[in-house]
Amino acid sequence: IQTLSSSSEGLRERNRDLEMRYRKSMDELQKCREMRKELQEELDSLRKDIKENESKRESFREGYERFRDASTQLKNFKTQLKTFLDIGDNLKGEINRLAGEINDLKLEIEGLESLEDPGYSEDEVKTWIEKLEGEKSKCQQELGAIAGKIDDYRSIREESVCPTCDQEVDPDYINDKLRDGLERKRFVESRIEELNAKIQDKNKLLDRIREYGRSREELGKLRESLKKKVAECGEKQKNLEDNEKRIRDIESDIDRNERIISDLRDME
Repeated sequence: IQTLSSSSEGLRERNRDLEMRYRKSMDELQKCREMRKELQEELDSLRKDIKENESKRESFREGYERFRDASTQLKNFKTQLKTFLDIGDNLKGEINRLAGEINDLKLEIEGLESLEDPGYSEDEVKTWIEKLEGEKSKCQQELGAIAGKIDDYRSIREESVCPTCDQEVDPDYINDKLRDGLERKRFVESRIEELNAKIQDKNKLLDRIREYGRSREELGKLRESLKKKVAECGEKQKNLEDNEKRIRDIESDIDRNERIISDLRDME
């Protein structure tokens, strides 16, 4: 009995020890479970942070690529803008030059168009001049003959003797002949002056006819030149309008890329 009692007491002691160890183990297990839970929560939080960071990194990478592309495009657009602005300035200069040339051509054309048609042909006037020159030549020949007779009459008046028959000549008769000769001389000289004036007028008319003919030829050339200048100016004006539209498009692209760069900088 004592042995059994002693064994029973030993078993109870052992049982208490086991129970104590069991409770201790359960406490340790609970602590492990709680620690595991905390670690799992921390692990989940880390995974979430990693995922968010990866998303941010991807977003940053995309933003950087957009920033780089926008910066490159901005530089290219600014280069293009300068080129098209220079083209626009050159086109404006060409248009102003053409406008001045067109205005000069119009003034020259108006001046030629204001010339009146003389109303006669060159051949008609040449025929008139030939007739006048012929009459003038006859008058000059007559004038030469009259001058010779006047000299003869003066010589006879001084000598009072006919040089042909050596007979005495009536002074009144010679004076009458001399007076008629001088009157005829004055008449012929006056006629020559009239003919010279008419010939001069006809030559001026001939010059006007020739000038009018040249002006018609020149007028045709000027009108053709004006037509080409106007067409060229119109083409330059259209090119300028297209160039200005391109400039507006480039300025819009520059503004858009500058906004993209500004927004990306603000995000950073």
